[in-house]
Amino acid sequence: SLHLAGYSMGASMVLFYCGAYGEAALCEGAVAVSGSFTMLPLYCKHYRQYWQPWLTACLKLAFYQRFASELPPKERIQGAQTYAELVDCLPHLGPTSSFTSRSAPLKHRRNIARPTLFLTSIDDPFHYPVEELGIDTDHEFVMYMVTETGGHTAWPEGWFADCSKFHTRAVINFLKACELS
Repeated sequence: SLHLAGYSMGASMVLFYCGAYGEAALCEGAVAVSGSFTMLPLYCKHYRQYWQPWLTACLKLAFYQRFASELPPKERIQGAQTYAELVDCLPHLGPTSSFTSRSAPLKHRRNIARPTLFLTSIDDPFHYPVEELGIDTDHEFVMYMVTETGGHTAWPEGWFADCSKFHTRAVINFLKACELS
C-alpha cells in the first residue's frame, strides 16, 4: 500500500493531492508535517526574510541546470529573492496570485477522503499564527496534532529523522494505523 508524507511545502502538496483527488487518491493514508491548507505561509515575514532567499537561490540554480531552454533569460529572474518574485518571473507558473489559487489545498480540503494527519506546532516561525493554516477540526478524515513547541519540522527531541524522535514516531505510528484500518 502507498502512503504519503510531506514536510513543509511538501506537506502542503500532500494536502493538495489528497483534496484534489478525494476518493480517487492512490494513497491509503497521508501525513502533512508543518504544512498548511492556505498559501499564507508564503507571505509570512520570517519565511520571506530567512528561508526564502536561500531556497529561492537554490531553486534558480537547480532550474537553470535542468530546464534552461524552457526558462526566461537569467537576467529576468536574477533579482528574485522570494517564491512570489520567482513565480512571477516564470511564465508557465506565474503570476503568483494565479499559481496560488490553482495550487492552494484549502479549496479542496473538504474532499479529502483518506486518513490524514496534520502535524504542526504553535511556535513554528514560518507558519505563524497557527490559526491561519486553514485548520478545520470538523473534518472526518483529517486528524490534527498541534503541539505547543516543535518549531518548523524539528520538535524538541532534535533535528534528525532517525525514528527515535517524536515527530518521526508520530508519522510512522499514524501510517501503521492506516494499514490496520
